Amino acid sequence: MGITWKSAAVPRQRDLYQAYFEDPTTTAARFPGDPREAGWRERRLAHLDRRDFARPALALAVAGYNASVGASPEALANARALADDRSVIVIGGQQAGVLTGPLYTISKVATVLRLARMAGEDPAEKVVPCFWVAAEDHDLAEVDHIWLVDAAGSLQRVGLALSDSVRGRPVGIIPPGDSPSRLLADLERALPPAEHRTWVLELLHETASSSRSLAQWHARILARLFAGWGLVLVDPTDPAFARLAAPTLHRFLERAEDLAAAVEEGTRAVRALGFQPQFEPEPGHAEVFLTDVQGRRVPLFRERGGFRVGRAGGPPLDRDALLGLTSPQPAGLTSSVATRPLVQDAVLPVLLQVVGPGETGYHAQLTEAFERFGGAIPPLWPRMSFTVVDGPIHRWLERYQVDFAQGLPGLRERLAAILRDREDPGFAAALAQARASLERHHQAILQAATRLDAGLGGMARDGHRRMSGELDRLQQRGEKVNRERQAVLVRHFRQLENHLFPLGRLQERVLNVVPWLSRYGPAFLEWLVEAPPEVDHRQHSLLLL
Repeated sequence: MGITWKSAAVPRQRDLYQAYFEDPTTTAARFPGDPREAGWRERRLAHLDRRDFARPALALAVAGYNASVGASPEALANARALADDRSVIVIGGQQAGVLTGPLYTISKVATVLRLARMAGEDPAEKVVPCFWVAAEDHDLAEVDHIWLVDAAGSLQRVGLALSDSVRGRPVGIIPPGDSPSRLLADLERALPPAEHRTWVLELLHETASSSRSLAQWHARILARLFAGWGLVLVDPTDPAFARLAAPTLHRFLERAEDLAAAVEEGTRAVRALGFQPQFEPEPGHAEVFLTDVQGRRVPLFRERGGFRVGRAGGPPLDRDALLGLTSPQPAGLTSSVATRPLVQDAVLPVLLQVVGPGETGYHAQLTEAFERFGGAIPPLWPRMSFTVVDGPIHRWLERYQVDFAQGLPGLRERLAAILRDREDPGFAAALAQARASLERHHQAILQAATRLDAGLGGMARDGHRRMSGELDRLQQRGEKVNRERQAVLVRHFRQLENHLFPLGRLQERVLNVVPWLSRYGPAFLEWLVEAPPEVDHRQHSLLLL
């Protein structure tokens, strides 16, 4: 199969992500560890050498978790390698979503694997590819469904049927129950026939049946899909890992005011550069969550030297009581999206961090927090960003001369332009002229024929009716042909929109990977991980198949 990567500019509002990767001088103060600068690797390694990581316990915890989700021998070997002081990590992460969520989850994993391989060319260090499974997240509405394009070219939502009682709980503790079976049945009905359809559906059924939680299902799918590349998964809610992260979370509580001041300072600095902060610090929020006895994840707020559970009316807790409550059960405390990078930096020897626009924004606001808590922002590198263009979508893109760089507005404008060009006023005008001529000549013929013979007059009237009827049929047939041509065109463009810009967004932010796995099998992942070096992660690309 022919595979082509083609750079494709996409219109986007200027933000920190674009500024950092296109003009780093404007954001240098927020990202001191730019991996494009000479000597970045040596400086980062020197920083990591000065840090004290609990490597034997880390390796044991991560290897144990990966074994529990069916990781490959290559992944387990990489996990155990974390015990070595020379090992470092390339890491990315994402919320644990149904069937891995939008396509950009897969692009993050592929980027981690690509960068780990390139960074691992130096034999002095062991570079381990890691992916952070954000199982502590509790925003179910964001992760309980996927989108795909069905056999008819329509956009379909396939989701879990979860009870309201599990809302607010981390996905790492929500049991799947029989909901995956219903979801997979819906998926089978929506998924178009394809060569590898049976393989991918069997993989999804097998991983679902052996998973204790929605997050574990997510992890098992990733472990199976990327088994050959040795991907190591990290789940912050795993008890062994949570014990390693607990001291950092406790420090956040012990120095809650200091953390809040650092985050506020970073937020002001981002705004001073002319950018919108990725998040607005909530007054009093400790940026730490507590999982309560009902399993709900609730935020902690600073209050009178202690804390309050929840935003309003929650019970107060003094610091000592809270630390004592969570010490034997460290999984009860979890980071917020703002403090997650700080926890990663404290527990893991991160050489390089794979980011999207959101993560870049979070890191930009945390420069001071990293410094005050003994760390440093890791060097950041953008995830792969691409749109898959295959099958009829590829043909129509070329046939209709659609400029992908113009986005959804350009696609719709192109459709309108083609519709205007296909209007044929000449056909209608010719018919109108023929009718006028028929009527004009019919009267003269009718009068002359009637004068000659009454029977001839009747024949003239019959001939007029037949010719008028033929013109009517010709007009109806022409209108039908035009409608059919226009309907085919509109249908093609509707499918182009559903594939390229579903819900008005880039494909990678909406559609799930399963249809491409069904069509191309494991080879699809190989095309991403083994993409040629000239594929620039800083730019959007088209993967033409």
